[in-house]
Amino acid sequence: MKHRLIITISIVIAAFSVAVPHATAAKVAQQLCGRVFLKSGETIATDDSTRIGTPNKKHGKMVIIENAFSHRAKDARFIEGAETDSVQLWSRTRTDRVRTLIYEPDYGWCWLLEKAPGLAVCVFSPKGYYLAGNGGMSAGNNAVMLVNKNGEIYQFEKTSKMADDTFRRQVASFVADDPQLQHEILGSRATRTVTLRMLGKYRPSR
Repeated sequence: MKHRLIITISIVIAAFSVAVPHATAAKVAQQLCGRVFLKSGETIATDDSTRIGTPNKKHGKMVIIENAFSHRAKDARFIEGAETDSVQLWSRTRTDRVRTLIYEPDYGWCWLLEKAPGLAVCVFSPKGYYLAGNGGMSAGNNAVMLVNKNGEIYQFEKTSKMADDTFRRQVASFVADDPQLQHEILGSRATRTVTLRMLGKYRPSR
């Protein structure tokens, strides 16, 4: 009986070691599939054995981890946020649901929600982000939303609240040269989050 128990435990441990990435020297939030696009033009992509270690601090480094599912796992490369253009991440089980992080120097790593000409709408969470196995991403507590309009950052808080007329007018002011979208924003009745995400429809001089 004792021998059977030992064999059973050994099988469980072996199975667990195959399914879960091994620890590396760097402290990372998660080990995920993805691509890192550098400002230099270089692209770093994961394969079957490589993973991207996402930072557990708002200004932390991305880590390229080789042999992630092996006892030979190692941190092959560290990438500063300022070096990146963007980072695409996905779960191994949901390759169709890609999430994008960008680095804003005054804040840190931000989750990109919408992008349009001269505009980006992001979530910034000081406590980071979590990508679930189903591909859904969530932000930590105290998250705020940011609008980057041609390099100028605007911060919005309490974004789960319903938008009022003052809020809608402020958001509509970002797209003054898109009358159709302005009209849609001003006439909307939605939360602040939904209202800000409407900026993704922006097409100048439409």
